[in-house]
Amino acid sequence: MKYFIENNKPILFKVLSIIGFLLIIFLTFYKLDVSSIKDWDEARHGVNAYELLKNDNWLITTYGYKNDYWNLKPPLSEWLIILGYKIFGFNTLGLRIYSALSHLITVIICFSFSKKYLGKLSAIFTLYAFVAWKTFYGSHYVRYGDADSFFIMLYVIATLSLCMIEKNKKFLYLACFCCALSFLAKATHAGIFVVCIFIVIFGSSFIKKLTIKEILTCFIFAVTPIAIWAVSRYIADGPKFLEQMIFYDVIARSTKTIEGHVGGPLFYVRQFFNSKFAFVIFPFLMSFIILCKKYDIKKINLKPCIIAILIPFILFSIVKSKFPWYVWGTYPLMCILAGYGFSLLYNKVLMLPKIRTALLIIVICCISIFSFKNIKMIAKVHTDNVPADHIQVLLSRNEKYNMKTVYFWDKKTKGNWPQSSFLAIELYGDMIGEHGGIDAFIKNKNSYLIINKEELSNLKFEYDICNQTSNFVLIKQK
Repeated sequence: MKYFIENNKPILFKVLSIIGFLLIIFLTFYKLDVSSIKDWDEARHGVNAYELLKNDNWLITTYGYKNDYWNLKPPLSEWLIILGYKIFGFNTLGLRIYSALSHLITVIICFSFSKKYLGKLSAIFTLYAFVAWKTFYGSHYVRYGDADSFFIMLYVIATLSLCMIEKNKKFLYLACFCCALSFLAKATHAGIFVVCIFIVIFGSSFIKKLTIKEILTCFIFAVTPIAIWAVSRYIADGPKFLEQMIFYDVIARSTKTIEGHVGGPLFYVRQFFNSKFAFVIFPFLMSFIILCKKYDIKKINLKPCIIAILIPFILFSIVKSKFPWYVWGTYPLMCILAGYGFSLLYNKVLMLPKIRTALLIIVICCISIFSFKNIKMIAKVHTDNVPADHIQVLLSRNEKYNMKTVYFWDKKTKGNWPQSSFLAIELYGDMIGEHGGIDAFIKNKNSYLIINKEELSNLKFEYDICNQTSNFVLIKQK
């Protein structure tokens, strides 16, 4: 194996790179539009974006055409969803495409960075780590319309920019601009950017190398986009949104548990190891930490990557409300450092051919097993090509609806709309969802009712069935 690899390195690298990116494209984009809309963040952002477009208002996010003070994030992610709606239509593909593209860009950046500064072997490991790590393709990430994938892309760009500021100070401007964009997408989550930038430029005395003009330029890149949005929002809507952002999204989430998201100080460590592929990543992360000083490549400063991994784990462990995806921005950086750790072990430490071969075989087997499971998981996404969201199917079977108002009823929600269904009626029926269930529907004859099929027998009035699936029925009064 040793001689085969040595004699075919350039060809092997190209072939493995092509296969790796084809797998990334498959895992990211295959049947991206098929999975049902997820409640909470994905559905909320989708509704906000749809109604921004319908209202022709690019500042004030609404839910049910009323100002939304639950999603306390600036509207950058909604603008990106709108772009997807414009290109691909009002559907789940339009909702999710920006998130998927953000992940693809993240992979390209991490692969290119590793190849240029850490070596081809490190780059290949990094690429296939993205293929094998299941977390990337689960909820709240690549294949859903949340803001997290875009936020993580910005976090990776900012961190790798900090790695290169010694080569060119202008990379610091890019890091600061990514910080601003991250705030416009995820609000106060951008605080981890600020902390990392502060530690890098002050901890290494890099601040002494900056002129007053350069510091002001950094400030302009970091603050100006946020200030423009904040002033515009204040003028359009007053102080309520900004106050809620500070007192609820920052203070409340930090000081107490909200929405039932509890967890102890080791919550994020446990979440990391629950991903299982972490047991492949972790040994090579440790290898990097142990060996990087001895085999310092002098090409690039990787300390910002270490800082950017530690800071989210520390800060979000202190915060009372715990959400698993809060630290996922560190995972691409772990792929890079673990790739370099593997490269150092293989090329610098393990000199005996049999041991090197054994290590290579173990890594190939582990990555292949996890990758195969991910590929199998994505390939099985509703193999019948029917969307899992019954409301989506229900409304897709009719082209025109004469009435705009629609109510919802099943035993669980008691007349309140699940957020996923609320988005589905907007995207696929251009309807307006109202709460109140059956009672409100009876009072408004110029409306539809979506009802669980099991509940039909309990209705005490005459109705016409407009559409139905195996679970839900769309009716109107006779």
